[in-house]
Amino acid sequence: MQVIKHEECPQCHGKQTAFNGAAQQLVKDGRVKQFLACASRYSSVIGTQEVIDNLKVGESLPAITIYTDACVKCGCMYAYLIEIGSVTKREKKPTLILPPNRRPGNLS
Repeated sequence: MQVIKHEECPQCHGKQTAFNGAAQQLVKDGRVKQFLACASRYSSVIGTQEVIDNLKVGESLPAITIYTDACVKCGCMYAYLIEIGSVTKREKKPTLILPPNRRPGNLS
């Protein structure tokens, strides 16, 4: 997987981001374990719907995930982390749909 990380705001060159910055402060304070926070996350496979539909279990397609955040200094929203990799089609497990009166926790 290829990772592209932008360490600073493209507009003002500030280094602090709002969401991920707050998350990293929680990690530093020992309140939570390491995690990634962002304002938004976009994930997509690269291929037409026809290619995706005809993909067999176990085959892969290129994919991209973009994480955005806001600069604390100027408020600019920018992509601070871009991951380029691939996703593999897995076998879809069947979903069991129960009528409302047969769902767990429903005693009626």
